[in-house]
Amino acid sequence: MTGIYFQSSIAKLSHQEWADGTAMYYWASDPSFGASSRLAPVFRVLTAWGPKVTFLTWAPIALEFALSISLLMSRQARLILLAGGFTLHLMIGLLMGLWSFVLVTWGALLILCNPIGASLPWRISRRKVSLAEDNGAADKGAMDRAMNDPQR
Repeated sequence: MTGIYFQSSIAKLSHQEWADGTAMYYWASDPSFGASSRLAPVFRVLTAWGPKVTFLTWAPIALEFALSISLLMSRQARLILLAGGFTLHLMIGLLMGLWSFVLVTWGALLILCNPIGASLPWRISRRKVSLAEDNGAADKGAMDRAMNDPQR
């Protein structure tokens, strides 16, 4: 993943539209790959002002480069990049409709930003799950009570 993000960020700079900050305007208005007819007005507003288009064009490049070196960063920085990567790929899904790509990259981002042996920040502890099972938590209410157990 680090290689893919590094290549993606550097390769974009060899294209005039990415280098001058106008690529997002062209992607959003492209009839084949651009926003769907329902979202086109939203993306037209987002890409109507030059400085905003430049930011929307260069932000993915910066984020992809940061993701490419994320293994060298602290866990807290990687979690911030995880949120940024999720958002970036969500926007790709909304703009281009590539939802299978979005799901695959979200999974890859989880692996990249949480290396082997690390736990996810929202992980449910085994103790909570076992408490729920011991209490006969067949319904959602019992599971919620076990999750909020103060003896955790």
